[in-house]
Amino acid sequence: MNLKIYRKEKVSNAVDLGTEKIWELFNLKNVNVGLAYAEVRESKKHFHKTTHEIYIVVGGTGKLIVGDDEEIQLKEGMVLHITPGKPHKIRDGTPLKIYVVSVPPWSEEDHHLID
Repeated sequence: MNLKIYRKEKVSNAVDLGTEKIWELFNLKNVNVGLAYAEVRESKKHFHKTTHEIYIVVGGTGKLIVGDDEEIQLKEGMVLHITPGKPHKIRDGTPLKIYVVSVPPWSEEDHHLID
């Protein structure tokens, strides 16, 4: 069977950053894509030099701050694409519950904090 099912309940290596918690569901370097589930109250402003991120909002609410002043109110059902080089952060999460598709897969080397 070629189908694999990924569930956050089965992931033991969740990263707890205090105001956000991230479960990396898979990181398929051979097909150049990663998927994570996150619950975010607030994240630090950052950007990625090479990684595209697609946010799929599945619960909660929050605000995505893009660049210096663009503010997007996030709610369930929204899908957003954040291009490489674009500074962004989440704030006022209730928490915000999102799946994040990363192309290429997320890496610590490509996660650049601004604040």
